[in-house]
Amino acid sequence: MRVAVPAFMRNTLLVVVAIAACGAPSSRPAPAMGAPTGLMERGMINCPSAVAGSRTVATDVDGGIALAITAADPKAQQDIRDAALVQSRMGVPREDEHVVHTGEHGGPGTHGHCPVIHIDTMITVTDIDGGTRITILSTDPARTDAMRADVRARLP
Repeated sequence: MRVAVPAFMRNTLLVVVAIAACGAPSSRPAPAMGAPTGLMERGMINCPSAVAGSRTVATDVDGGIALAITAADPKAQQDIRDAALVQSRMGVPREDEHVVHTGEHGGPGTHGHCPVIHIDTMITVTDIDGGTRITILSTDPARTDAMRADVRARLP
């Protein structure tokens, strides 16, 4: 026997099924930022790790990761420090900046190639022999390991 179901009931049922399929929020942590993206149109001019002749070494620290970015050439050392200073001044971008990535910090750090990630982090920059040390601490302890993995995926 076939029962005729009015269109409004059929549509309501479809909406209920669709909502149920979405389910409750998962207890899984948010996905990682992911691998580097973009075309590097501006050559990562604000990234200390992109300075010619630089070497970046990552070390886990309590709550995050530290990048020691150094070079043998004094000019490259200064370029590293200058770029690190730019990084230290970058705050969380405005919401309308999240869509575009131009290399001028037009995004939250979810796109790009620089290992310095700003979204959900606190950045500390310290001069060291031959360059700079950038410490990146996660503001969400549950995301620390994922943030470290994202930083390492972006290392040159």
